[in-house]
Amino acid sequence: PPEIRIISCCNPYRLRKSTELEDVALVFQHQSPDGGAATGITDPMKRLVYRVHPLPESLIDVVSDFGSLTEKSEEIYINAILRKELPMLGGADGDADGGNPLTGDYDTFIFAFRELLCQSQIYVREVNSNERSVVSMRDIARAAKVFKWFIKYYSKLRGATNVGGDEDGVMYLDISTEMRPRLRTGVVLTLGYCYHSRLDRDQRWGYRRRVCDAWKKICNENDQADWLKLDDANELEAMLTRTQLEFVSQMDLGEGIALNEALRENLFMLLVSIMNQIPILLIGKPGCSKSLAMGVLQNNLNGDVSHREFFKSMPAVDVVAYQCSPLSTPDAILNAFHSARQLN
Repeated sequence: PPEIRIISCCNPYRLRKSTELEDVALVFQHQSPDGGAATGITDPMKRLVYRVHPLPESLIDVVSDFGSLTEKSEEIYINAILRKELPMLGGADGDADGGNPLTGDYDTFIFAFRELLCQSQIYVREVNSNERSVVSMRDIARAAKVFKWFIKYYSKLRGATNVGGDEDGVMYLDISTEMRPRLRTGVVLTLGYCYHSRLDRDQRWGYRRRVCDAWKKICNENDQADWLKLDDANELEAMLTRTQLEFVSQMDLGEGIALNEALRENLFMLLVSIMNQIPILLIGKPGCSKSLAMGVLQNNLNGDVSHREFFKSMPAVDVVAYQCSPLSTPDAILNAFHSARQLN
């Protein structure tokens, strides 16, 4: 019909700037120099940023390249997402006059959280050869989501009952003196989950330094944010470890299982991801507690019949396992998801 116009959005056909991620896959694909010829399996798209085919030349004349978000535009989007997902409890936000001291505290917190997220996005791009696509607005939406979860469940872990209003997925923030320690913990855990955990050891140290430098800059512009106290990279690491242990200590590991660093971090990341329905890939060599972590979670997350009171407020988890191999097909993987859906 003449009134119909077809518009499509396409990801760019672009090679990776860093080849390091090409080696993150099944081992059999990298046993030969040509990327899998020994098994007869090759992946022609493994060097691409997005798994797409090039556009036909006949369409090039009608393509409009919008590029990517600038840092300033990204900052505006981050500010809007935080204010939408985390409005102020008991009043409208964004009072430019600052007449309401609570509004001023709220604006200060949103400003500080926004700057920390902006610097996190920048740092992750820097350590990935300035590849823009390694982080996006999805990471910000994920950060807002897990921040609300951390505030709710870390407060419960500490025995608190009043954690601010929570309606239709929106958490109304209380920036009172009593809530500030929990907000600080929520910020640190959110940054740890969304950014710190995806980096290697050297990059993690640099990231913690970046967070500390960003906080000092924030305090220079607004000294009302000094209660966040993110001035020591070692303390940030200790706080992440300490709070991960607080969550994991609620779990019964089983006889003969030692809670080492790998198991602790795997359990924490899996717990947060599963409870927030966020996809997660645990990648590592055999023996680094991947399957063990999933088994421990399955034994502890039993809904109302969980052994620990803390987990009774969380839904039960049913595990549907699928063992991938060189002979796995897309249909077989889809059938595993269909089987899982039938459990509901």
